[in-house]
Amino acid sequence: MASKMPEKPDHQKFRVVGKRGVPGSLSYPIATGRAKYPRDLVFPDMLFARVLRSPFARAKIQRIDTSQAEALDGVKAVITWDDPELRAMPMPYPASKTPVLSNQAGREGDEVGVMVAAESEELCDEALKRIKIEWEVLPHILDPREALDPDAPVLHPEAKPSNVDLVNNWEDGNVVAGFQECDHVVEFDYAAPLTTTFHSMPLTIISKWEQDPMDSEGPILYTPPLYRDKGLAVAREAFQLPWAQVRPITLYVGASYCDSDPRRVSRLVPLLAKRTGRPVRLAYTRREVFDVAGSQVYAHVKVGFNNDGIILAAHGKTIASSGVESDIERSTTDLAAFRMTKALHIKNETTYVYTNTARGAYLRGFPASSDLLARAIHSIAEQLNQDPTETLLKNMHTPEPSVKECLEKGKAAIGWKWHPAGTRKLANGRMHGMGFRMRDSHGWGSTTAISLKLKTDGKVYMPFGSAYFGVFGQDALAMVVAEEVGARLEDVVVQMDPVAPFSFIVGGSGIGSTAYAAQQAAIDLKAKIMAAGAANLKVKPEQVDTKESTVYLKADPSKTVPFKSLVSDAVGQLGSLNSLWQGPTPTRYDGTLRKLGPVNIIFGEVEVDTEIGQVEVTQMIGVADAGKVLRPSSFEGQLEGCMVWTISKAKTEDYIFDKATGVLLNGSTLEYKPATILDIPAMQTITVETRTGGGVYGSTGAGENFWDQSVISSAVFNAIGKWIDNPITPDKVLKALGKA
Repeated sequence: MASKMPEKPDHQKFRVVGKRGVPGSLSYPIATGRAKYPRDLVFPDMLFARVLRSPFARAKIQRIDTSQAEALDGVKAVITWDDPELRAMPMPYPASKTPVLSNQAGREGDEVGVMVAAESEELCDEALKRIKIEWEVLPHILDPREALDPDAPVLHPEAKPSNVDLVNNWEDGNVVAGFQECDHVVEFDYAAPLTTTFHSMPLTIISKWEQDPMDSEGPILYTPPLYRDKGLAVAREAFQLPWAQVRPITLYVGASYCDSDPRRVSRLVPLLAKRTGRPVRLAYTRREVFDVAGSQVYAHVKVGFNNDGIILAAHGKTIASSGVESDIERSTTDLAAFRMTKALHIKNETTYVYTNTARGAYLRGFPASSDLLARAIHSIAEQLNQDPTETLLKNMHTPEPSVKECLEKGKAAIGWKWHPAGTRKLANGRMHGMGFRMRDSHGWGSTTAISLKLKTDGKVYMPFGSAYFGVFGQDALAMVVAEEVGARLEDVVVQMDPVAPFSFIVGGSGIGSTAYAAQQAAIDLKAKIMAAGAANLKVKPEQVDTKESTVYLKADPSKTVPFKSLVSDAVGQLGSLNSLWQGPTPTRYDGTLRKLGPVNIIFGEVEVDTEIGQVEVTQMIGVADAGKVLRPSSFEGQLEGCMVWTISKAKTEDYIFDKATGVLLNGSTLEYKPATILDIPAMQTITVETRTGGGVYGSTGAGENFWDQSVISSAVFNAIGKWIDNPITPDKVLKALGKA
């Protein structure tokens, strides 16, 4: 364990951190195609797998006959839901107590009943067709509000007596008394639809078992890590293996909207590989990756405020879908964002319920929480004839430095000039509107381990065992290491190592706290380098410092020792100086959200054609206080991606089911309609650095802290005076205007 040295208090100038024009260590392999994702992998003697998928939204297999499938030439293994080894595995979704492979389907397309491995995908499909199944079709629920009806069918009777998954109720102050102090009250309903987690490439699981010639403990399971390391974790748990015997088959995985939901096939494919003694590949189709979704929410919110527009009390009742089942953290889709205001009386009532739609995704609910606050701020401002940016500032418990600066820069960039709702008609006949949303750019801590090695080539190696999933977090950490050690950035090597101790990195939203571990390890390594350099120069360690991968004498900078020679001088044949840091990284939250650190604000501008209901987004401005930006291109890329996501969610994305059957009708990118380049307006990102975050150098994160569902609806409200829930389609606009 490394000794922890004091963090420098005077980091005002940076050599490496925040530098632009620095290619990522993974840029070249990704751009050239040398990076191999699970879908790219082909192994000799590889088998293919398919799992039976339910044609019904909710059904139970009463009887199954696989004999004809097993007799088909080329079929090498058939596993059914009642397989003893399978049933002995830990359940992937303990909240609903669903087995790894069940005889009960909870959604259309659910993996159910049986899985086959064969010499080709076509043979797998034929084998599944030959299986004789007797189904009992059961009543289903698509709307979470209907799940609470006393007469609604209970979807998980084996686990829970009702459809309630989780209840999250809390109260600050006394809401009843708080509303009595208010001069005005606004009430509104809010709804957010199911939206997909969008994998850039469909999930692919390839598993194989091989005996490591240097390991006598048993065969090693090679399997994809999926998002972060979930694939490895669930496979290790299923087969009760030590971490040393589970390794990633590749460290590259495709990006997605924060989908870390474990899949049953992460256990099933390794089992088929174990049974057959051959590599097995299961590739999802683009239809099948609609298995996970997030954000289906229905809320009613009541907000009380005084004549100045300051919120005094808020009460929210929310029903949110957990989907079919999930073992992930539930989103905080509630009034948590109101805790950032001066309001002392807040009551939240949130109920999460099961539905037969999709599995609940790991999409944290702060965006929905911020949506509710944004709608309240715009509604209050409209009622009092105030500029909503001024209403926001009045309400923030700590408006400076972050909120005020982000507001000012965003307003200047978009040309903000507020007008009452429905009062500005453009020369082209369309109605003009602007809106914005503020959100707390939080980061969070975790227990993290990182090791650094200065080797005989004079380079600092940072072994990294977690999957690469698209945020270039490793490169941001390399910049921190170079900054602290005093090395050239090109001398810090990100080394993808499947058994490295540093095997966890959150997305762009938490890189500031993760980088703390890199900083602490680098500070410790620098101390060892300086000690070795001082011994070489025959001086004390406090008389030397480092820069450009050398140790130099402070009193005479011409006297230097390159890192390369230090290693051999210091440790001889060992060939490295090592540093290991392990421990919790800091988090800024104190549990109340009252003291705001960095925030971000998105501004949007729209034009609404009231004759045909068309909404055109004409401009998007994203202003984010990063605390301190570590790698600008990564940070800005996260912001741009989230603004595209914002437009897509606002205008087109929504799961559409056939109510009678529960079948998903738009389960492809041809019918689901994500935003394309033709939908994206002029966008601009603006970075603010207040150094007030909880991470390294006062940094915080980006990513999911920036995604939003309310900016466009707020702008549409300003244009036509009507709130419209996402997706804001022409028919909804016309209906709101009384024209349809």
